[in-house]
Amino acid sequence: MPKVAVIADPELAAGFELAGVEAHPASGGDQAETLLRRMTADGNYGLVIVAQELMNALPPRLRESIEKQTVPLVVAVPMPVSFSREELGRKFVADMIRKAIGYHIQV
Repeated sequence: MPKVAVIADPELAAGFELAGVEAHPASGGDQAETLLRRMTADGNYGLVIVAQELMNALPPRLRESIEKQTVPLVVAVPMPVSFSREELGRKFVADMIRKAIGYHIQV
């Protein structure tokens, strides 16, 4: 069965791991590139979610080749840079829940 993984900054990767998702921390574009190249060559991944800011830091040629491939499907997702302010964290979680279930709940 194909695996799902997330590539994000170390703080967010830890959160994904706590939620039971395979997550790989990357502090910058070079680390994200190494992880992404390994995962696409591995053949065991069906979906790789990459933090948008890390995807933007990848070389243009790599981004172009990723956009053309179907397995694994690589999706860039905007993620908050920091949860230093509690309200920012609450808003982000509430927005994610609203998008997932189509209903706004108070967090």
